[in-house]
Amino acid sequence: TNFAAQERSRNIVESEISSQIKEKFDYDTDIIELNGQTYSILSFNNIDQSISNGFELFLMTSPTKKWDLRAGFEYNEDKATSASEFDQRGTEYAFNLWTQSTFRIRDDLKLDLSYWMWKKNLITGKIHPMEGTSLSLRKDFDKKSSIIFKVKDMFKTQAFNVTTNYLVPDATHLGGGNIHYLDRKGKSFRKYSLTFEYKFGEYKAKKFDRGSSDQEYEGVMGY
Repeated sequence: TNFAAQERSRNIVESEISSQIKEKFDYDTDIIELNGQTYSILSFNNIDQSISNGFELFLMTSPTKKWDLRAGFEYNEDKATSASEFDQRGTEYAFNLWTQSTFRIRDDLKLDLSYWMWKKNLITGKIHPMEGTSLSLRKDFDKKSSIIFKVKDMFKTQAFNVTTNYLVPDATHLGGGNIHYLDRKGKSFRKYSLTFEYKFGEYKAKKFDRGSSDQEYEGVMGY
């Protein structure tokens, strides 16, 4: 069962989403001991029923003649009302925020600056806030040729970091306790690129489509 509502104004779009899923499958990690060794196995579990709610805000405006601004905020909540295992029963929620600005310095010179942030709370822990800032400078020589300089993850903050705490009733092989603690941290890398672009034939600029995730997050999420 799904429900969606959308309200539009001149520059702002607000969407509300609600869904109910029966017989939902999700990833599950089990820890087992075999021949004296401890293994972590990734499998699927039937959560049985899940209720999701969320909303999204989208803004598109031009604060000045040479500055175009797009921004969005999204919040989702997913509640498993019944599940076969305790670590899948509960509520998870996530939110993300992103902005993308285009500055027209001259007719042939354009600067794009983007930022995004994402965070998720899990039933047994959390994914710590992830964020990234990217910059792109574009110089057009004529209608067909351009050179583009990009810097992704300028401040090296785009790293995955998750912390979980969950009960392991018979965890004597993990030190005799009943809490298993997991903390994994990733690494961030600043990336530079210099691209020469040449358009063959006629080229028509594609309008920004709010419903296209590829356009919406291109240069924002950094992937």
